[in-house]
Amino acid sequence: MISDQKFQSYQGQMVVAMPELLDPHFHQTVSVICEHNKNGAIGLAINKLHPKLKGKDIFNDIKINCIPQVYKIPIFMGGPVKPTQVFILHGPPFNWKGTFRISSSLALTTSIDLMNGIAIGEGPEKYLIILGYSGWTNGQLEAEIMANAWFFAPLDETILFDVPVQSRWEKAGQLIGINPNLICNLQQGSKLC
Repeated sequence: MISDQKFQSYQGQMVVAMPELLDPHFHQTVSVICEHNKNGAIGLAINKLHPKLKGKDIFNDIKINCIPQVYKIPIFMGGPVKPTQVFILHGPPFNWKGTFRISSSLALTTSIDLMNGIAIGEGPEKYLIILGYSGWTNGQLEAEIMANAWFFAPLDETILFDVPVQSRWEKAGQLIGINPNLICNLQQGSKLC
């Protein structure tokens, strides 16, 4: 358990999976830490595409008519917790119901009014539709960092919204000057190979 004196929030940063993290839910994952407090953390993967679903499928499922431009929007798998829950990670505007600000330029919303806006082309300019999330209990994320499962990188909206999905893991590492493909795990800790 983390005491209040030692707690540091990583909300608004990215966690990047180390190469040795082989769990299929997290292998080469980049997640945005949406909330982090003394009770734990919530993150959304931004580089795991759903193999079957597209925007049209989500809007049909929630019974919202949408314009054709929305049909092929990629759907991301945010993590193994509540894999049918829809989350929208987005830039401005932030005037949607239930919007939770992650940083000054990024928010998380789960409300139907934002889905309605996206469906008719009046949503935010930049957004990701994500199913599910990853959750860490009190001290779990910090313990996984200490065990070399993850490393932190600053939130970069170019990576989040503009970099091709298959390049996001490597680009996130480059933000802190490393190529994650070149990290290997040794008994003494990780180092560059």
